[in-house]
Amino acid sequence: MRLFIAIPLSVEIKKALADCQEILKPKISGAKWVEPEGIHLTVKFLGETNERRVGDIAACCQRVVEAVEPFQISLSGIGGFPNLVIPRVIWVGISEGKEAVCQIARDLEASLKEIGFPKEARPFSPHLTLARIKFPKRVSLIASEPEIRKMKASSIQLIQSTLTPKGATYQVLKEIRFEG
Repeated sequence: MRLFIAIPLSVEIKKALADCQEILKPKISGAKWVEPEGIHLTVKFLGETNERRVGDIAACCQRVVEAVEPFQISLSGIGGFPNLVIPRVIWVGISEGKEAVCQIARDLEASLKEIGFPKEARPFSPHLTLARIKFPKRVSLIASEPEIRKMKASSIQLIQSTLTPKGATYQVLKEIRFEG
């Protein structure tokens, strides 16, 4: 099973991201755009995982968020990996709530390491992926900021991702609510 842990997004945030994609599409050729319904705020990618480990992973998630209180998340500007001049990935960042998301990611990293999941080599950077570009070219994304939207983050989800020729499909295996 290909698994990851994410904070689910509100309908309003997904709508703002879809609107942002529509503004960007004419400016970027060769991009594979993420379906707005499939955009999520990943806090830990687990990759291929044995199905028998789902219970242990869910227990780690439960321990990490049991003291977390729901918090506000708001969108910030457009970014790109490795950079915004010749990006391979186009994303929207998080401003309000960024530290809370980073703390959850750090705590998950530590908890999952205890049960044998390797630590991520790259530093965690909370973002919402809008598009991937296989053959990146120079782009200009000035004045492409998403409309400022906010939502209350109130849970994390353990999600199974299945890759298909038409893109990934997602199934929520477990949702753990913030109860702090």
